Amino acid sequence: MSVYQITYYIAETHNHECDHDHQHDENCNHDHHHHHSNLPRKIKSLGAWANIMPTTFLLHTEMNSKDIKLALDEVKEDNEIFFISQITLDNDGSMHPSALAWIESRLK
Repeated sequence: MSVYQITYYIAETHNHECDHDHQHDENCNHDHHHHHSNLPRKIKSLGAWANIMPTTFLLHTEMNSKDIKLALDEVKEDNEIFFISQITLDNDGSMHPSALAWIESRLK
């Protein structure tokens, strides 16, 4: 089994009457829509997981990165992108110590 980091981005949709410079103020009649993605739910269904940052998951699974991509493509919408990377024991970061321990315990 391997641990993968999956990072995703969801482009927000904007509906506004102002110029297309995306600098909004109280005069532009900006309507901002929040998008709810199916990606997190799909990631959680693929194995043991940890949500270590707002749009970053760790996934412990028997799948490889290509299989994970195919699974995520099933629910990905046009305004969403993601990146999958295999994690090794050579890692470190400034995050909650339990996240680093979670990785280490699954790579041994």
